Amino acid sequence: MASEMKKVFKKKKEDRIEKQYFEYAKEWIRIYISQEISTYFEKKLLENALEYNPQTKKEYEKIYISVKDCYLDFSNHPEKIYPFIVSMLDYLHRCWVIDNHEKFFTRNKNYEHMISELIWWKRFKVYLKYLAPYLRHFKIRYSVNWIRKEYNNQIFRYFEKYSIKSEDSLVYRISLGKLFFPELAEFPEILECITDEKYVKKHIIPSIKKQGTDIARWMKKVEDEEKKFMC
Repeated sequence: MASEMKKVFKKKKEDRIEKQYFEYAKEWIRIYISQEISTYFEKKLLENALEYNPQTKKEYEKIYISVKDCYLDFSNHPEKIYPFIVSMLDYLHRCWVIDNHEKFFTRNKNYEHMISELIWWKRFKVYLKYLAPYLRHFKIRYSVNWIRKEYNNQIFRYFEKYSIKSEDSLVYRISLGKLFFPELAEFPEILECITDEKYVKKHIIPSIKKQGTDIARWMKKVEDEEKKFMC
């Protein structure tokens, strides 16, 4: 009897947490639809997800019918799924930075307020719990390992695009302020810090090296790729 009670309690707790995540992500994803989504399917999927009530099976079935052809095609093309998921997680991170900008000065975790490419997989993966309910409700199968691979690809593309091969080049990139991370444009007190190269070197780079992305790894990879190209 006690074990059954524990199972019931655990299930209720899980349902409550899932609902919390679902609601928490709702407005973020609504904004994402209007600003970021370009393909018809992604827009259709998320617009319908916003109307979905986890407790209303009939509504879910109606949504399922309306998008099933699209998402069945989508689920068979990992080259579409994983960039889509990573772009959504990236968007959720940017929204978190905006919603929690005051934490930049209240705890020693400046790396969390950098772009997704600098926060490390363990931190980036946290946002999956907000997106997972949508993917689950629409039966979109995904692999966390493949999400991680796509995230790593995004990191490499960023380092390669801006030719970041040294700490100094990364410091310079961060010190561009709103050009580096446009979402920080509305927080002048943060911009004042990150546009100061001395501050970046003393506080942000050590924070990234301690808890964020392994920048040395990606710098070396960019150098190695350039050497291959030269050969």
